[in-house]
Amino acid sequence: MLAQKVLHMVFGVTLIGVLAATSIGAIPNAAKTTYFTFSKAVQVSGVTLPSGSYLFEVVNPETNGTVVRVASRDRSKIYLTQVTLPVERPRSRDMQPRIVLGEAPAGQPPSVRSWFPDGETIGRAFIH
Repeated sequence: MLAQKVLHMVFGVTLIGVLAATSIGAIPNAAKTTYFTFSKAVQVSGVTLPSGSYLFEVVNPETNGTVVRVASRDRSKIYLTQVTLPVERPRSRDMQPRIVLGEAPAGQPPSVRSWFPDGETIGRAFIH
């Protein structure tokens, strides 16, 4: 009888562990990590990013997902961490990752207005 209770307890603990591991892996890219390569300099909220590859990701996906980080592709340098606003993806666009650029004065790099992660209908608008 005692052996059966121990066996059930071990089975229960194992089952809980499997379910917990499965639920953690259910959201493979909760941070919506996206890599973009710019052929020319751009600005994000007043920060100039020279031409190159950058990582855009949500810092707080477990809450409301409003904080976005822009870093070098290898994460060695953080260029910007900022609260953003939700913005709906234009309906005419496909669901690929996308950066929307705004206009800039002559001689200035264009500004990144919003970022849309892969497959997401809601993107993040940067506050300028």
